[in-house]
Amino acid sequence: MKSKTVVLINPGHDDEVDPKVARSFGARTRKVQREDPPVSILNLGGYIRDHGYDVVVVDTHVEPDYRRIIRDLLREKPLAIGFSVIIGKFAKNALGLTKMAKELAPDVPVVWGGKLVHLAGRLALERHDIDFVVTGDGELPLLRLLDALKEEKDFRGIPGVGYRENGRPVINENTFRVERLDDIYISRDFGWELVRQHVNRQQVPYFINLYTSRGCKFNCSFCYLKDIKELDSGMRLRRRSAENIIREIDYLHENFGIDVVTFGDDDFLSEADKIAPVFDYLRRKGIYIEHIWTNIHNLRPENIALLKGICQTVCYSIETASPRLQKILRKRISTEKIIEVNRELRKAGINTVHNFLFGVPTETDEETRMNIELLKKLKEVNPHMRANTYILSPIPGTPIFDYAEELAGKRIDWTLDDLASFHFRYMENAAPKFRPYFTPEENLHYETVSEMANELFTELNSGPTAEQMEKIGRCQRLGYIFQDIESVKRPKEKTRKYILDLVLEASERGLASPALEPF
Repeated sequence: MKSKTVVLINPGHDDEVDPKVARSFGARTRKVQREDPPVSILNLGGYIRDHGYDVVVVDTHVEPDYRRIIRDLLREKPLAIGFSVIIGKFAKNALGLTKMAKELAPDVPVVWGGKLVHLAGRLALERHDIDFVVTGDGELPLLRLLDALKEEKDFRGIPGVGYRENGRPVINENTFRVERLDDIYISRDFGWELVRQHVNRQQVPYFINLYTSRGCKFNCSFCYLKDIKELDSGMRLRRRSAENIIREIDYLHENFGIDVVTFGDDDFLSEADKIAPVFDYLRRKGIYIEHIWTNIHNLRPENIALLKGICQTVCYSIETASPRLQKILRKRISTEKIIEVNRELRKAGINTVHNFLFGVPTETDEETRMNIELLKKLKEVNPHMRANTYILSPIPGTPIFDYAEELAGKRIDWTLDDLASFHFRYMENAAPKFRPYFTPEENLHYETVSEMANELFTELNSGPTAEQMEKIGRCQRLGYIFQDIESVKRPKEKTRKYILDLVLEASERGLASPALEPF
C-alpha cells in the first residue's frame, strides 16, 4: 500500500545553518532574530492534509539538523517530497537536497514548485533529477498529482503538472483557474499547525507574515513574476475576502496569542476598500501591523487613514529617481509625489522603507547621484526612513533581460545553476553573464555604491564612518555621487524598538498595549 506521507521542504538561503545565527540578513538585524515562515508551503500543506494526506513540513531556515530529519523521513518512503523554490541560494540548496534525496531514496518522486519553476521548469526536468514540476497555484495540481501517485494512475494530462516523457520535458498548461482565493484558503488552521513548534507569542523563530492576495496589477520590466501574474488572463491580482483573512488572524490570535502581524503581499493596499473590515478587526482586537509592502500609487489619504495607529512601517519601491531610467523600468513616479507621500506617512506616525536599484542598463553617474540626492531629501522629511539598495539583476523571461541581450548584441545562454547563483546586492556572487553591458570594473563600482548607500541610509544612521569618507575621498566617481553625504539628517534617537518588542514588554509588566511611537 502506498504511503500517504508527503514531505514539503523550504530549502532556505544556505546549504548549512548555524542554529545561533539567523539565516537571513533582515532577521539578523533585528534585536530578536526572527525568520519568515514558509507561508506558501503552509497553505499548500494544509490544503492537501485536509484532503487525506499526512504532511510533514521541514523548514531549513530554522531546523539546524535538517539533513538528518530529511534522511529519516526518506527512510520511511514517503509518497513524494516537494520543494518550494525561488532563485538564488534557495535554488542552490534545493538542488543539493534533491541530489541527496535521489541518492537515498531514488524511488521517491521529487516535485518542485514555486516561482523558479515558472522561469526554468523545463530546464529543471531536462537537466536535473527532478521528477515533476507544478506551475501556477499549486494546491489543485499537486493534489491531483498525489492522488495519481497514490492510486498508481496515469499522471499525464494533469493541468499544471510537468514531467518527462521519453526523456523530454512536458509541462501541461495549468487550466485550474482559482479566481476566488477563498476556495483554496479553506483549512481551519491555514496550515499553521504543521509548524506549531515554531509559532509562539514571542514570534521566535517565526514572525507572523501573512498574505492576503496573489499577484500585482503593475508590470515592472525587471519583475520575474510577470508570467505568474498571467497578464492576459484578468487574474493579475486576486484577493482573499476580508472574512477569510480575519479568520486566519483570529486563529493565530486565539491559539498562539499573536498580537503583531506583517503582510507580505506585493501590493497590500491594492483594492484596500475590499478588506476594510480587516483594519476594523485589528483595531478592535488591539493587533498591530509591523510592516506592509505596497505601491506608492495606493498610498492615498483614505488608505493611509486605514493604517494610522496600527501600522508601524510602510515599505514601497522607488527604484530610481531618473525619469529616463523609470521608462526603462516601466515605473512612473515623480520625485514630488515620493516626498509628499513620505511626508503624509510621517504625519500619520508611520515610518517608511524604500527600495532603490543601482546599475540599471545605461545608467550614468548623474542618474546614480539623483538617487542619493532623493534619499537625502527623504531623510529631511523623516530621519528614520530606511533604504534597501540593490543592483539590478536582469532575470530571464523579463523585458529587462531582453533589453540586456539587445545591448550586448547577443543571446545570453543560462542554466538553472546560473539562477542559483543570483544575488541582488553583490555582483561578484551573481552570474556575470546576466550583465554583459558592464565590465568587471563597472560591476564592482555599482556593488560599492549599493553597499555604501545601504549603510548610509539606515533607520538609525549615525553618519558616514571615517573608512567610508576615505573611500569616497580617494575615488572621483564616488566623490561626485556621494558629495555632501555628511549633511544627511540623522535621527536624534539612538535606538528604536519594533512594535512586537513594545507589546511583549507591556504584557510582561501587566500594562495595556502601547501606542505606536510617532516619527
